[in-house]
Amino acid sequence: MLRRDCSAYRATTASIHISDESSSHHSTAPPPYTANRASSQSAVKRSSCSSKCSPVCQLAMLLLFYSVVFLAAAVISTLYIDTFLSYYATLWTGAISLVNSLVGVIAGISNNDRLLMVHLFLSVASTVAYVVCGVICWMDFLKIGTVAWCEENRHFCDYSMFCLLPSYDHLRIRHIYNYSRTADFTECASLFKAGTSSPFVFIIGVGIGALLSVCAVICSFTSIERWSKPCARFSGRATTIERF
Repeated sequence: MLRRDCSAYRATTASIHISDESSSHHSTAPPPYTANRASSQSAVKRSSCSSKCSPVCQLAMLLLFYSVVFLAAAVISTLYIDTFLSYYATLWTGAISLVNSLVGVIAGISNNDRLLMVHLFLSVASTVAYVVCGVICWMDFLKIGTVAWCEENRHFCDYSMFCLLPSYDHLRIRHIYNYSRTADFTECASLFKAGTSSPFVFIIGVGIGALLSVCAVICSFTSIERWSKPCARFSGRATTIERF
């Protein structure tokens, strides 16, 4: 009996000693690595940043950069070769697109339905403006250098574009011969090349701007909560009908 009691006492003391060692080991051990917590916090920060910059805001920032470039090119072309572009179409088109992009950036950051609706209507107006500007630029491109264009811009053709001969005219040839000693043919030719290429370049730019405006219309339409909820309900009803 005494032996059994001694062995039981030794077993209990050994277990107590092992538990004390394990507790001391756990107390002196370093804290666990919290990489998952750090990554989750960074993911939350990224998600908050991405929520602040919505797809409407990102597309509006791209449209803002493009509108600034388009408007700058329109101002430069109007200052130097305004005769080749009619009705200042590129100027008011670039201005409408610039205002639309600024409203889109504010609407994308605030995520307000009213601003999104304003951005939607301005995007539609910007698309129409780009289309009208493209038609005007195409008409200017076809008209440049013709007899009708020279008659409309007689003063400009007589002095700045004296080297241009739209059709056979002996009076025009005599005029060119008289100016050939005092004027520069190279400058006249370079001006005509720039004036002819500017409407074609703006036609390409108008196509890109119209595409961005259409994308802005679609993106702002899908971001308005008042219109997305009925669409979601309608899609849910459609799925239930298909199940039946």
